[in-house]
Amino acid sequence: MSSRVRSAIAALCAAVCVLIVSATAFAAPVPRRVVIVLAPYLTWQDVMAGPMPITRRIASGGLVADMNDRSGAGTLTGATPSRGALMLSAGASMIEDPTGLSAFNASESVGAAAASDLYRQYFGSSTAPAAVLYVGQPQQTLVNTVNNPGPVLGELGNAAHAARAFTAAVGCSDPGIGVDVAARSRPAGIVAADDRGDVDSGDVSEALLASDVAAPCGARTDIARLRTAFRAALAATGPGRGSLIVVDPGDIARSYAAANRSTTPVAAAQHARAVRELDEVIGFAHAGLTPADTLMIVPSTPAVAGALAPLIVSGPLGAGLATSASTHREGIVTLPDVSASVVGALGGAVPPAVVGSPIQPSSTDARAPLSQRVGRLQQMATTAVAVEGARVPLLDTYVELAVLVLAACALVLLRGEPLASWTSSLCQALLLLLVCIPLAAILQFALVPYPTGRHTVEILLALVSAGLAAGIWFTTRRRPATWPLIAAAGMTTLLLLVDQWFGAPLSWASIFDYSPLQGARYYGIGNQMAGLLLGSALVTAALVLDTWRDARWASALRRWGWPVLALIVVGTAAAPTLGANFGPVAWMTVGFLAGWLILNGQRVWTWRNLLIALGLVVVVLGGFSVIDVLRGPGAETHLGRLVGDIGQSGLGSLWVLLARKAVTNVRVLGQTRWTWLAAAVLLLPGYMLWRPQGEFAAMLRDHPAFSAAVAAALFSSVTGYLTEDSGIIIPALVLMPVCVAALYLMLARLHGAGARSEAT
Repeated sequence: MSSRVRSAIAALCAAVCVLIVSATAFAAPVPRRVVIVLAPYLTWQDVMAGPMPITRRIASGGLVADMNDRSGAGTLTGATPSRGALMLSAGASMIEDPTGLSAFNASESVGAAAASDLYRQYFGSSTAPAAVLYVGQPQQTLVNTVNNPGPVLGELGNAAHAARAFTAAVGCSDPGIGVDVAARSRPAGIVAADDRGDVDSGDVSEALLASDVAAPCGARTDIARLRTAFRAALAATGPGRGSLIVVDPGDIARSYAAANRSTTPVAAAQHARAVRELDEVIGFAHAGLTPADTLMIVPSTPAVAGALAPLIVSGPLGAGLATSASTHREGIVTLPDVSASVVGALGGAVPPAVVGSPIQPSSTDARAPLSQRVGRLQQMATTAVAVEGARVPLLDTYVELAVLVLAACALVLLRGEPLASWTSSLCQALLLLLVCIPLAAILQFALVPYPTGRHTVEILLALVSAGLAAGIWFTTRRRPATWPLIAAAGMTTLLLLVDQWFGAPLSWASIFDYSPLQGARYYGIGNQMAGLLLGSALVTAALVLDTWRDARWASALRRWGWPVLALIVVGTAAAPTLGANFGPVAWMTVGFLAGWLILNGQRVWTWRNLLIALGLVVVVLGGFSVIDVLRGPGAETHLGRLVGDIGQSGLGSLWVLLARKAVTNVRVLGQTRWTWLAAAVLLLPGYMLWRPQGEFAAMLRDHPAFSAAVAAALFSSVTGYLTEDSGIIIPALVLMPVCVAALYLMLARLHGAGARSEAT
């Protein structure tokens, strides 16, 4: 081959390469489409055992999860399809005004007026070229501005439009044909609307319904018309644009609404028919998409109020269990995560007002059969309901028991020597039980990981608590009085730390910590357990120093061991990969610093120490923020999200967070029984430090390190109350082990069983 031929071939190859690269570089991006099928009141039983073969097939090849609708915020109506739609629209918890109007076709009559006329009246301007109008949006926005500031109604539609996506809503959940305007239900139009109430295309009118006297509410969705409306919405997308299409099958909502007016067999038959038609709607919605598109089957309202509901996602994310940065729990996501995921799937940026995080596949169970994955999800959902059912009664009982025991112990101390020694021993046993109950609330899940009923949770907690208290009592009864306290507080500290180091498997649904149903926190350590961790750690370290004060290592422990313990506790509570709770950094740091200063004979109240405390808090928070941000999207915690929000919208995001914490703090103060316990545990240590005398003064002289722990706990409690939205709960749980230890030691002194220091 001549050099001229070789040169020609090389030039031709180079030209082809240039053409390929140019075509790739300048090719228009493939439009992304996301379809949300609203499935209120759907259950895993419907999916796995009901007439839903298409849905089962889609779920087998997609992501599945238990979804929390995060309905824990204040509400006027409870969970409804409309409220679920509001939350999807805002990507955050919303309050629903039940008198607000729903969405309507632009050309539809709303009573005596046209929807477009009402729009002009309510929004003060003419309608945009929109097919569907959410005319009730200003009213819902107002009620949330007053009672639930922060969320932005229409944020999902805004984000879709910002990503150049076309929006559409099809389907109608009206409870009958020709019903009153105020009773009409059009959740698809609510979800897809932007902040001006506009939806680009679709049909949410009652023209999609057919009269049927045997159907719930006398009407059913005309599946053929709904299919036609959906295909029209798919076709209406402009060239080069993605689309967000929200589909409301309607019948499943009507069957639920009419269930209490029918006999049980009739209600069951109507529900089965609605589920069958839902499956058909899911089928034609899925058939209209490509593998690059995303289908989300979203139960916007759970079948059981406050329970977890099934979520199914089909598309590029693949198969397995779903998770998100909001929960960091395999198989648990939130309703706002759906909103964030839609924005991400459309190629947009998640707005700061959307509190959810994009849904991601978890690292396990990707190839597990659907039955295995759903079985695990059902176990988690059942346990969450069981624990939540027992939570309030058990916590109320614990607070009442604690207040009574503390009062009884104070009375015994006031009476002094005339009382029999068995009275003092009984009080000490009850005090030991108080500190063992929170420990048992975690340890019980090591014995029975997934209790299935409320009474199982209650009985198990009682047995484990009694067993722990009895075991500690009998193994330390011939030892100094500090030993049982060191054992109980030390076990609590160690268990809380180790549980966080291994991903908190024992406390995902703990009585004394966050709830997967209330939606406040799903991972890491909550403020309640963080308070208990700090109080237990302070008591353990202080009593070890007092018991072995003459040991060679005591001085080193006082000077260097205390900071090491602080580093372990604060790091475990706040590190993004462990406790992931940055709030306790402030009050834990203040507490440990105050304790260290007192232990080492230094003044606490100086400007220098205040600056040191502030500097430590800033350094720790800054370091953890950097670590969290570097982990990347989908892995960050709420700390990383806050940093990202500040980067997008400035310091306003931080101000909103602080304002929300302050409002919540004030609300919690008057609504929780923890206020009673906080008052009880604040009185004793406060009085001890303000006016030490009698047994108080003698106990403090005998236990100087414990005296430092009391002061440290008080400093932490005040700081925690001022900086956290949990408010009074933090002082209650930080001071609980401290107060119990103080009373226990004074009772021991009263009858000659005081703590003796042990030299080694």
